[in-house]
Amino acid sequence: MSLQSQTIYFNNRYESVTNKWNAGLSLVEMENEYLIGGTTGHPLNEPWHQISLFKTDIEGNKIDEFVLGDTIAERDLASGSLNKVSGGYLFTGTRRQYTTNWVHDECMLVKINENLDTLWTKYYGEIVEPFDTAYLPRHLVINEVNQFIIVGTKKPYALPSKVFILKVNENGQKEWESNFGTGSYYYQGFSVIQTTDGGYAIGGYRFHIGQNETADPIIYKTDSLGNLEWEKNLGGPFDDYHPMLTLGQDGNIVAGTCYADSMAQPDVAYRKINIVKLDNQGNILWNKKYGQSITYNYLKQIRTTNDGGYIATGSIKNNYPHRSGWIFKVAENGDSLWYRQYDNLLGADSRNYLYDVIPTSDNGFAACGYVIPYPPDTGSQDAWVLKVDSLGCDTPGCATGTHVFEFPDTVGNNLKVCPNPAKDVLNIEYRTSNNEVRSYFVIYDILGRKAEEIGVGSSSGSSSSRNSSYNVISIDVSEWRKGVYLCVLMSNGKVVGRKKFVVK
Repeated sequence: MSLQSQTIYFNNRYESVTNKWNAGLSLVEMENEYLIGGTTGHPLNEPWHQISLFKTDIEGNKIDEFVLGDTIAERDLASGSLNKVSGGYLFTGTRRQYTTNWVHDECMLVKINENLDTLWTKYYGEIVEPFDTAYLPRHLVINEVNQFIIVGTKKPYALPSKVFILKVNENGQKEWESNFGTGSYYYQGFSVIQTTDGGYAIGGYRFHIGQNETADPIIYKTDSLGNLEWEKNLGGPFDDYHPMLTLGQDGNIVAGTCYADSMAQPDVAYRKINIVKLDNQGNILWNKKYGQSITYNYLKQIRTTNDGGYIATGSIKNNYPHRSGWIFKVAENGDSLWYRQYDNLLGADSRNYLYDVIPTSDNGFAACGYVIPYPPDTGSQDAWVLKVDSLGCDTPGCATGTHVFEFPDTVGNNLKVCPNPAKDVLNIEYRTSNNEVRSYFVIYDILGRKAEEIGVGSSSGSSSSRNSSYNVISIDVSEWRKGVYLCVLMSNGKVVGRKKFVVK
């Protein structure tokens, strides 16, 4: 195993060239640069939406910005929809026009070159009045033959909304469209991936207006032509959140959402992060929930990492009314590796939201969103871009504590490691209860790759003994590479201990 090269850190807030509010909703890494897409206000009419595209250098310094908009139509970029394609970049979003009698929402697909110049723009939806059906795109994926798949919400006038999936060719010409949703439920589409059998999986959402307990995350699976093969409801009895999808390195479907296990008020749910892996037939391979249930907990994006694990981001309301962004890293089998909360604005009333996250070439992660200041914080709503290392720290070792909140390394006092740092032998002290079916350790390196898995009582590469109320297992680490590692104690499929250590 090799550890990462030098990591760059930043936690920056960016004003728009329009001098109005600004939001970062999607980002991609370019060669020595980042491209961030989002939405900003019009300089002459602040509530009027325009698309903002800006670049930073690898250290987070803003170097260029382009605004796509006019006074004829409002435009919004869909969160997480920026994709790198041959000759530039592609994204989807909404164009909204106002007529005397109608509000006309269309699906928009835009291709730009690396200089942020628009190469072409295509629109999908109703092309003649009365414009009584709105198209609200939410996500975009590029399939294996360079065709574009857009998912979103289709809302006919005075009727419940449906999920739409739209396929267009590389020139932007529409090939087919399918819609999903029946009965009196309102349905929305939020994410899409191509599956290994050539079909598509859609992250959808359904609810009854005014009945929050009916809100459920729904996974739809289609064939290559958009015909429905199956659907799976991942929700429970309360107000759950919509699912975002990613394709696992093993070819399975991975859904990230937030599962509600109780309600504080009719419209306020206590939710925890929920990640589910399914195969192409809709069978659930594992379904794991993480952390404490918190109000206003939203998962906004999940992506597959280079080591086969998953990185997710979102936001919570941790100290009312202050909001923080979060990033969460899990291993391929769903084991929790680390979770951290982040702030750019520290005021008690200020808001910090994260909407997208990507792995970066230095083995760290970059995330984007926006911040809203309240006194004593100053200014307007601005885009926010965060660059962290492979352990989620925004400074080396998470030393400052200024912007990063991390859960304690140890869960429930069940795990100790010594010496730390270790050179030759690492002693792991642990305790488990008598009713636990199976306990084992998993050790990950700084990049989240599995370095060792040891069953409790196993003698492979280790020796064990008993010390007071703790069991002790010793591991020879003399041949391990220097660096930071994470030891996780699993029992009955749950994390009951977690501790970082250093091999020197």
